Amino acid sequence: MFVLIAGAAHAGNAKLAPSILTRGEIARAFAAPHRPGHTAQAIAPADTFRYWAVTRRTPGSVEVHEKWVDVIYVRGGAARLQTGTVVKGDWRTGDGEWRGGRILHPRVSELKAGDMVVVPAGLAHRFVPLGGKPLEYVTITVPAVHPAAQRSGR
Repeated sequence: MFVLIAGAAHAGNAKLAPSILTRGEIARAFAAPHRPGHTAQAIAPADTFRYWAVTRRTPGSVEVHEKWVDVIYVRGGAARLQTGTVVKGDWRTGDGEWRGGRILHPRVSELKAGDMVVVPAGLAHRFVPLGGKPLEYVTITVPAVHPAAQRSGR
């Protein structure tokens, strides 16, 4: 069971309560058919946070989120996580969202089931599944709360 205490994002809200994702909700999201060409399935309705069940069989695109922090829990499989601050050849896909290109001089970390990683806003990242098994992970996107998260020069 994941419990995310959402206090800072809802300061002053009289309906302050934790967001709870049960094991069953997460399992159903992974079992549900994904839309063609998509790797992510929403787990719960979006509120201040967004919740995703992600299955990757092939390497993902480079992603940069200027306004969101990704909190990721690896549920199954293994991967190389490439991260970095300089991306060449990316393009803007939305407000504060960038995709594609390649990370110059990436830092590479190995991840496996049970690992957790927090990707700060503004940090380029990309998953490359390992070992022939799909990589399954849960991502909770949390709003970035500091202006330093903005990519310079964009």
